[in-house]
Amino acid sequence: MAVVASSRPRVSVDGKFFRLGEKKFYVKGVAYGPFAPNAAGQPFASADQTANDFAQIRGLGANLVRIYHVPGKWFLDLAAQHDLKVFIDIPWNKHVCFLDSREQRAAAREAVRRAVLACAGHPAVFAFSVANEIPPDVARWSGAEAVADFIDDLVEEAKRADGECLVTFTNYPPTEFLRPRSVDFVCFNVYLHEPQPFKNYLARLQMLAEAKPLLLGEFGMDSLREGETRQAETLGWQIEAAFRGGLAGTVAFTFTDDWWRDGRQIEDWKMGLTTRERQPRPVFEVVQKLFGAAPYFPLGTYPKVSVVVVCYNGERTLPACLDSLTRLNYPNYEVILVDDGSTDQTAPIALKHPKLRYFKHEKNLGLSVARNTGIAAAEGELVAFTDADCRADEDWLYYIMGDLLESEFAGMGGPNLLPPEDSLTAAAVMVSPGGPAHVMLTDRQAEHIPGCNMVFYKWALAKTDPQGRGRRGPLLAPPAGGMQDRLQPGRFCVALPALNHRPILEATAWLRRGRGLAGAQASRIFQFARRQHLARPYLHRFQIRGVGAGADYLSGTFRERRFPIPLRFAAGADPDGLHDA
Repeated sequence: MAVVASSRPRVSVDGKFFRLGEKKFYVKGVAYGPFAPNAAGQPFASADQTANDFAQIRGLGANLVRIYHVPGKWFLDLAAQHDLKVFIDIPWNKHVCFLDSREQRAAAREAVRRAVLACAGHPAVFAFSVANEIPPDVARWSGAEAVADFIDDLVEEAKRADGECLVTFTNYPPTEFLRPRSVDFVCFNVYLHEPQPFKNYLARLQMLAEAKPLLLGEFGMDSLREGETRQAETLGWQIEAAFRGGLAGTVAFTFTDDWWRDGRQIEDWKMGLTTRERQPRPVFEVVQKLFGAAPYFPLGTYPKVSVVVVCYNGERTLPACLDSLTRLNYPNYEVILVDDGSTDQTAPIALKHPKLRYFKHEKNLGLSVARNTGIAAAEGELVAFTDADCRADEDWLYYIMGDLLESEFAGMGGPNLLPPEDSLTAAAVMVSPGGPAHVMLTDRQAEHIPGCNMVFYKWALAKTDPQGRGRRGPLLAPPAGGMQDRLQPGRFCVALPALNHRPILEATAWLRRGRGLAGAQASRIFQFARRQHLARPYLHRFQIRGVGAGADYLSGTFRERRFPIPLRFAAGADPDGLHDA
């Protein structure tokens, strides 16, 4: 049965994740092929064998196959009939110095154009990868920037052929330095077989991915050399670690030992979840179990969280914020709204949410005092903060609490993402100086986090105000300072995740609000760089981005933030309290 191209919705990017229609689409995939040429000379199995394989793959709990050649329509139709998406690698000769040859560059562009046109609009297509693992010697010979620019050219070529398709480039650790800018999501093949290095590298990749989804494009193990038991155990913890780490999905390599490469059948390996005869290995059952549980693996405990929202004349954005907080995928939380002397419709909006705990100041006392009011009213063991112009992703608390509970840190926070439907004006505002930004020490440790996306144990907040100064001594100052400085010298640790921040859209209003914040944050960034003896390279990093101080760190928020990026504040041994002890 042929599939009509427009009969089903297509996968789209939504912040750090994918969506298919109204629901998130978490990739649970397997690599498939290439195989010995079929009767038509294509590097795919026969239609009958493919249909049988797809049925087995669906039984595995997978929803995607990754292939390494451009398929015919029959293949895509079969995938759609089995409710599978197809991730298509586009082959071209990338193992030569292609940038040295006009003919090679033209051939690569033509390969991308033809591949996308051949599959354009088909609902089974998940995305195209315009290159897979460019050899590091080629990338270094031609130069990282030049190669990244050419990858961007290939992405643009694909977009011209199908403007709605998702396009990426599949990278791997030897060429981590390649950073194309126009890909829709970041895809990496990673083969690390020890838990801590694997988790550490995923954390690094999340930082490199910034505001884009991160997909684990390949991972696996050769059972011929490592044994079937270790293969099963390793893929099990890798899948769980990837989803707990907030990845948008994983692709296991590979479905079967049946693998054809360079014109011959590969015999001396066994990386498949099944044998050449499609008999399941022990790893098949493990992956099936993990795919069934993903993306939500149980937390060890679910302590109560008090979510504090401060609002001052925020009637335009408050409804979306409160609506999003009613849908959080976490069983034990309350929402506290502190109305800091609003004169608009904030109070009537609050009344529409009967489960909301509402507190009102008779006059505007400022953000810090309002947050203190929320802390004092909080019944939870932990207190989370966001702003009235943010919208929470449904999994915000699940991810941030999952990471925090597995650590010894007193708190965690994260960056901000712009909702995809917002305007270019909002996007410009989002990258302007003065926006909520985090400042990183390492891939995991942060010196500073924005106040609109953070959570702390309540006992840790009390430690920042040992004299009980309360309203006169704010526990939570604006984003440019305050609480984090008090936690770090006291040898507390703070970590970091994300949200969806909907900034003020009127330019004049933003300028009024941002003037003070921009100055304060710029001062903080410079002080941090000076203390680290890195002022010149640190400031240069901002200049080459061309979007102003702090733009390097705008990565996630409530709604767009489906996971906590595990970036930690660490208590310092130096006088400034900026280094990990």
